Amino acid sequence: MLRLSLVLVCIVVLATPALAQPPVQSIDGPPVPVPPEVISRDDEGQATVRGIRLPAPLVFDGRLDEAFYRDVKSFGDFIQQDPFEGKPATDKTEVWVFFDDTNVYVSARMWESDRSKRVANEMRRDSFNLYNNDTFGVVFDTFYDRRNGYGFSVKALGGIALIKSRRAQLPPRRVEPR
Repeated sequence: MLRLSLVLVCIVVLATPALAQPPVQSIDGPPVPVPPEVISRDDEGQATVRGIRLPAPLVFDGRLDEAFYRDVKSFGDFIQQDPFEGKPATDKTEVWVFFDDTNVYVSARMWESDRSKRVANEMRRDSFNLYNNDTFGVVFDTFYDRRNGYGFSVKALGGIALIKSRRAQLPPRRVEPR
């Protein structure tokens, strides 16, 4: 009887942490794109993007003229937030997502049909006024829950803003010795 009681206590003690875990959440959404496609969308407008391993070193010169920008499909067909929320973007944008052993790279080529309509009057880092400027932003859904993640946005004048997850803090910034 003592042995049976001990076994039952062990089962309860071991099962309690397992029962306290939240259930694994399955999120409906578009599947991972099949190569050579780099994006898949569902009927609700949600998207899944496939990053591509960099086939050659990336040169940070702002030109996007490496061969892989011609060889790898870009994605676009974005929607606007202002002035007509949810409507197709008025100008074309091409985006690529690449990665290597240590970094993720997001490159974008953005067209502009009328420069006089550009809103660009702020460039201080993390300024709240940045959100009133024309913006290109990226958020990585690192928890795959469509609520939390890491991201950044950049503005036409060079202002940047970092977006932190609600669940976890960004890791400490690593500074490489020169």
